[in-house]
Amino acid sequence: MVPAAVAYNRTWAAAELGFEWSVPYYEELQNAVGGGRAKMIYYFDAAGWPARVTDGDVAGLEARKATLLDDLVAVKTRIYTELIDSGAAAPRPGVLRLIDEAHARGVVTAICSAANKEAVARTLPMLLGPDRLARFDLVLAGDDVAAKKPDPLIYTTATERLGLPAEACVVVEDSAIGVAAAVAAGLRVVVTTTPSTASQAFEGADRVLPGLGEVGVDAPEAIVNVDSLFP
Repeated sequence: MVPAAVAYNRTWAAAELGFEWSVPYYEELQNAVGGGRAKMIYYFDAAGWPARVTDGDVAGLEARKATLLDDLVAVKTRIYTELIDSGAAAPRPGVLRLIDEAHARGVVTAICSAANKEAVARTLPMLLGPDRLARFDLVLAGDDVAAKKPDPLIYTTATERLGLPAEACVVVEDSAIGVAAAVAAGLRVVVTTTPSTASQAFEGADRVLPGLGEVGVDAPEAIVNVDSLFP
């Protein structure tokens, strides 16, 4: 199962909420709603909020929702970091190589994540290593901006802070909402698909690949290097 989906389902179990997300449903959310907290809100608004939230006075409803979400996000972040630590969650093939190649060539790099700051601060050093992470010119989390993907704000904010024109930038994305955000910001987009998203159109993307690949792997169509990102 997708590590992130595992983390969500373990969170639901720890909170004794009595449901699970299937991988197809998680992938549907991944391509429709940006950020873990927003996914939870989307789900509960559709399926119904737990009784611990709905039981009580109407005046305190929003506060109870916020408390539940805070608790769930914290647990999910902890569980996901445990998955990373155990080796069950790792960067997709080719990601670390491409990052190192970009840094070696002096390419300006940024991370624009839909995750909240706490999740970004806890997981990125584990996934990338602190030295590699420190070489990024900018890291933005979902709560650094007022609107999450597919809104383009995180990407327009990144280009403004970096002082770069949109046409000089390339985004590597893996979800339809990420592509929509990048395209709306006027950026070029390279998509790496998952088995669940391979059939999607990714409207506006410049290239759609099965992965970033690794040097030496017999899948040349999946191999991307920094130079090929800037034709």
